[in-house]
Order: sequence, then structure tokens, then C-alpha cells
Amino acid sequence: MRFFLTTLAVFVGVLLIAGFVFFQVAAQQDANRATTETSESAPTASARPTLTPEETREQDIVTKVNLYGQLVCNKLAENPGVDLDPLIDRFITTYGVSGDTPEQQLETAHRLLLGATEKYCTDQTARVTDAVAAG
Repeated sequence: MRFFLTTLAVFVGVLLIAGFVFFQVAAQQDANRATTETSESAPTASARPTLTPEETREQDIVTKVNLYGQLVCNKLAENPGVDLDPLIDRFITTYGVSGDTPEQQLETAHRLLLGATEKYCTDQTARVTDAVAAG
């Protein structure tokens, strides 16, 4: 009889421990689920706002001035007397500029050229401004 009671006591103890562990795990899963549902349902600000086509074009101009500005200034310094229109056309075909029409692409290229000279080679700004205004 003593063996039976000992076995029964061990069995009940194991059941109590297993039940306790089960309820702890279930409670933790419920807490995790509630946290996940709360974080998923809460609106969050997007990391990148949607840009209008004009804002995208502006961002593209700034990026390209930073990337190609020094190259543009080097070409202007190497060729002080050269006509800028062929250089602009070559830049458009080589690197591509934003714009749906050729006129928009030319305007963007002019702004890139002006931005590059204003930032990297101010000594060329007058020349470029005159060339852009003339054509």
C-alpha cells in the first residue's frame, strides 16, 4: 500500500508540474500574440514617403549633381571653348536623365549642369549660365 501511495504522490506531482508548465507556456503565447496584434494593427509611418513625379525628379537631380558634378567640372575645365550643347546631349544619352519628353530631359540636364558648376566649379558658372540661357 505504501508503494501505491508513493507512486500516486509522484504521479500527482508530475501532473501538477506539467499543468503549471503548460499554463505558463500558454499564457506567454497569449501575451506574445496580443503584442503582435497590437503592433500590426497600429499605423506606422512609412520609412519612405511616396514622392510626386516632380519630387522624384528633384531628388534625381540632386543625386546626379553629387555623383557627376566633379566629372562635369573636369570636362568643362579641359574644354574651355567647346560648345556645351554636344556635351549636354552626350550626358543625356550616356547617363540618362529624368523626364518624359526631350524638352524635360534637356531642362533637367541644364539644371544638372548649373547645379554642378554652382557646387564644384564656381568659376564656370557664368559660362554655363550664358550657354543655358542662349540655348
